[in-house]
Amino acid sequence: MDTLPQTIYIAIGVIAAALISGFWSLISFIIAKDQKISEFRQAWIDSLRREVSGFLGQLQALSASWLCFSKTSTSRDPGKEFIENNLDRFVQIEDHKTSIFLRLNPKEHQDIISELEELEEIYVNPKTLASSEFDSVCSKLKGLSQKLLKNEWERVKRGERSFRYFRNASFAVVVFAGIGFLYRLYA
Repeated sequence: MDTLPQTIYIAIGVIAAALISGFWSLISFIIAKDQKISEFRQAWIDSLRREVSGFLGQLQALSASWLCFSKTSTSRDPGKEFIENNLDRFVQIEDHKTSIFLRLNPKEHQDIISELEELEEIYVNPKTLASSEFDSVCSKLKGLSQKLLKNEWERVKRGERSFRYFRNASFAVVVFAGIGFLYRLYA
């Protein structure tokens, strides 16, 4: 029987090293990609928080302004005059609302979108700005937003699915390699 040349072992070692190196490069690439996705997700959370805060803050200020204006106005049509006097604020509110809409997924966040639409129906009529319905919808939107932001934060903390997969697989490989090493050591 012919014997294998000694150089075959060197070739096998080089191929094994290249495969291991390629595997770790792939894992590093996937982890870096998932880390970037998590950074984008965190930026999305921060921007959504800012927009919802700005939106609700502007609405509360608008409501307070309406209360003051409606008590002191002698106008024949106080609602129309109020809208004309606060047009810039209405533009800012619409800007925040549109920005929130664009950040939400219509399939996943339908409850928040519904509250935004309900609020729009209320704040376009100044007379309903001081209603308990307005306060109720604002509170509900705030609660839903907090829940969404918390869920997304938990998602960022857990990491992306492929990162979790490789983390768990790496842990399993280390455990089994350690068990195999101990078995060989004491067997």
